Amino acid sequence: MSRAQHIAKLAHLFGVFNGLIEGGVEVVRDEDGKGGIVDDILVYRLHEEKYMLCVNAANIDKDWAHICEQGKEYGMKAG
Repeated sequence: MSRAQHIAKLAHLFGVFNGLIEGGVEVVRDEDGKGGIVDDILVYRLHEEKYMLCVNAANIDKDWAHICEQGKEYGMKAG
């Protein structure tokens, strides 16, 4: 998958973040699609096409379930 495709998928899932450089981090909203917010998430750009998501430990199960469900639409796999 290309860098542009990764960014498009993450941007759709968590709102728009442009210009996130390697080693950078941005706080994004995990929205529920109904006008609500599931949680805030830190998105780290580790490499050109590798990202790491850091969620609130108190909401990890809820956040993980929501991220996995939303990601299915884009062919994303947990791992």
